Amino acid sequence: MVENKKIGLSGLLFLAMGTFSTMPVLEVSAAGRSVTFFSLMFFAALVFLWVRNKNFLRTPILTKPLRYFVLWMVTGIVAGCAGWLYFNGDSVWQSAATSYLPKLVLYIAFAILWEQGASEKDGRLVLKGLLLGAVLNCVWAVLDGLCYYVAHFSLNNVIFSTYIERHDIRLGQLSLILGNGLLRAAGFNTDPANIGFLGPVVVAYGLHKRRYGLTLIGLLSLVFSASTTAVVVTMVIFVLEWKNLIPKRKRPRKGMQMWMYLVILLGIAVAAAAAVRLMPLVIRAVGLFVERFNGAYLQSDVTSPRTVYYLGFFKALLTAGVIAFTGSGFGTSSFPYIENTELFQELEPYIDKAPFDPEMTYIAYLFDCGILGLVLYVYCLFLLYRYYKKNLHTLGHAVEAYYILLATVFSALFYHYILFSPQVLLIVVGLAEIGHSCTRGKLLSEVRCG
Repeated sequence: MVENKKIGLSGLLFLAMGTFSTMPVLEVSAAGRSVTFFSLMFFAALVFLWVRNKNFLRTPILTKPLRYFVLWMVTGIVAGCAGWLYFNGDSVWQSAATSYLPKLVLYIAFAILWEQGASEKDGRLVLKGLLLGAVLNCVWAVLDGLCYYVAHFSLNNVIFSTYIERHDIRLGQLSLILGNGLLRAAGFNTDPANIGFLGPVVVAYGLHKRRYGLTLIGLLSLVFSASTTAVVVTMVIFVLEWKNLIPKRKRPRKGMQMWMYLVILLGIAVAAAAAVRLMPLVIRAVGLFVERFNGAYLQSDVTSPRTVYYLGFFKALLTAGVIAFTGSGFGTSSFPYIENTELFQELEPYIDKAPFDPEMTYIAYLFDCGILGLVLYVYCLFLLYRYYKKNLHTLGHAVEAYYILLATVFSALFYHYILFSPQVLLIVVGLAEIGHSCTRGKLLSEVRCG
């Protein structure tokens, strides 16, 4: 919890930055150009932190934990340069290899400025913004689903029709409507798979905090997004954290007044009435979702791209050769799969255009930024896990950070979240907090020993 409940303008900026990082479809446009709300908040935060930090580059730049993040970004830059040389003569792949370089430089600058100019309260507000963004995405996905199954149109696709035209979104849809009548609600994102990351966060947070309304919203968003990733990630988190997610039985309070029982009964009646109207819609959505899940994981006669990425990994690794060590730049990790004739034949029916990233973040990062880059990324996640797991019941904000982290770790097994802004913010804010915590610990130790 934030000690000082007065947030202020800077606090609102960091809260908004966290929130809008989960909503890439929200943007402003003028003269044929468009800028996302997150980009505006991010650059405003950079300027604010630079102005606030009067000792920029005059003090030791980074604490040890955040250095690993910066090194990861540096491996991405080196990999992009290596990819540009490796793909010499192929302008499409060269362009892809260097396309992320500006973003990598900006994230390095953000990490340095955040380390030196942000307070722990600022970090907590970013985390609250990430959680708020996840909740709003799930609420929007639920509204989209209800609108579709009641009125037979996607609210998301109608509201953001201009965005779809401006960015030439695939199939002309944000929320996908499949041939069997299944809706895949995307929230405020361009792909329903993003609910696969955000939905489990809301479900787990609601269970942990005993806010079951949030849990219900999260579960419904999973149904209406029809994200198999979301279901699997939610199940994995529940299995690993069931002791924290299942409420312990409490003795009933003595002397509970009669009016409390009446309020509970009234609430049950209202919920039952709503369920009678909504249940057929939810049952239909669940049925279609189960059909999709069954086809994707259980009884599919066709090899899915995800299966090819996993089973063909070692073939792709051998095909990549030296690029597996250096990486070829973010966004180019599909190259060894396309270069290998056997793997390409299996993937060709699913390829709209290349370059692209395989639907598995760890594989993508290996070929994007090399073995060292992947190791640094995993180590950053490990540092965050160790810290927030240890402080899960002592730091109020550790709960949202911990479940965002778990969703990051497990959703990465089933989809490509390449430098996904919410995850990058979590890593920077979390590692900076760990660094500050270690510094305080050393100072306290010196005081006690001195």
